[in-house]
Amino acid sequence: MKHFFTLFIFILPAGLTQLSAQPILTAANSQPQIGDIFSSQYAYTGGVAIGITGANQVWDYSGLTDSAATSVTQFVSPASTPYAATFPGANLAAQVVDTGTTAYLYYNATSSELSVIGTQLDTLSGMYNHPISLQKYPLTYPGSFNDSSTLFSSVSGTPLPEVLQLDTTTVTGYGTLKLPGGQTYNNVLQIKRAVTLKVSFFSITAISILYETPGYPGPLLSYSLSTDGTAITDITYGTSVILPLRFISFTAISNKQGVSLNWQTGDELHTGYFNVQHSMDGSNFTNIGQVAAGGSGSHDYNYTDIHPSQGDNYYRIQEMDIDGKITFSTIARVNINNLSINKFYLLNNPVQNILRVHIGVSTPNSVLMIFDMAGKLVLRTAATEEDIQQIDASTLTPGIYTIQYISATTKISKRFVKE
Repeated sequence: MKHFFTLFIFILPAGLTQLSAQPILTAANSQPQIGDIFSSQYAYTGGVAIGITGANQVWDYSGLTDSAATSVTQFVSPASTPYAATFPGANLAAQVVDTGTTAYLYYNATSSELSVIGTQLDTLSGMYNHPISLQKYPLTYPGSFNDSSTLFSSVSGTPLPEVLQLDTTTVTGYGTLKLPGGQTYNNVLQIKRAVTLKVSFFSITAISILYETPGYPGPLLSYSLSTDGTAITDITYGTSVILPLRFISFTAISNKQGVSLNWQTGDELHTGYFNVQHSMDGSNFTNIGQVAAGGSGSHDYNYTDIHPSQGDNYYRIQEMDIDGKITFSTIARVNINNLSINKFYLLNNPVQNILRVHIGVSTPNSVLMIFDMAGKLVLRTAATEEDIQQIDASTLTPGIYTIQYISATTKISKRFVKE
């Protein structure tokens, strides 16, 4: 149960770090996400040495001997937990099952920090008068931050004495970490967290040392120190992790070819493929292309939409796991306002009954042709000499179509959606 006391005073690290020669913690690469699961194994502390501080260290804990205790942490939506109503400000929660006992921790995750709102362990409840920072971004070696808050706790609704909590977090080194089972991790941050609890005239300080690395939503290794700081009193290390795919970045940029979409992923595992999706209003998306997955790990992908529409174009990427799970990227918007250079663009999209197109100066014998997604010609009409031409699309079945303007010297294609 000692480890659960550590959880209750929130010495539970957040972490994913960025893979680099010297890791840097940011919100983009460090905050755990809903769906992350990691398992930890307790080990015996006899003869285990405290890790040396400083740069380019090698911390060898490969000889740890397992005890019978284990811990599993799963990050979930606060709404899915039994105590969501008690912590309404939380946007992330962790369910921690430690040797058969379950606790819930509630967080507020922002772009600048990950902070703890409160916790629930059976009938023991705790809430801070303001969220206390667990991680501030960016953070690297050497670096540190401090925070404080008052903890209000109760047992079965009966209030306990107020506790003033003072936290000091310091990055004390980075290097390589070796764990049992032949696991070796490079670019690991060593982090010292000191938590002081003050009740009236009494105070106690708990110190823990944490080791974090990219792609792992918790400590690879953590241990608590004795009050004099000379010995390890309990130690755990990570044994497995399950992560949903992460979109590290997603951009959409217009160019002469159309709109170039580029995205980078991390932690790919069992990814089937990616659907490229387009919308005119940012809400109703349709698939416009598909990109094969690159396999496990991190990858860079690209796709070019050669038929953007005049005005706002919204894009997102839909990742499809081989087991049917879906993950979406953020939404990127591109405004196209120079299609008149080509003289041919759509004036309304999606289309209900009438498709209105801007042609500009049409050359003799120019035609407009509409094709369905299978490439079948479904409509053909002559291009008029008027700038704007209306086409009766009422007979088209709902779906995605491509309209082509073809002259003796020009062939331009645009895509539209028939509702």
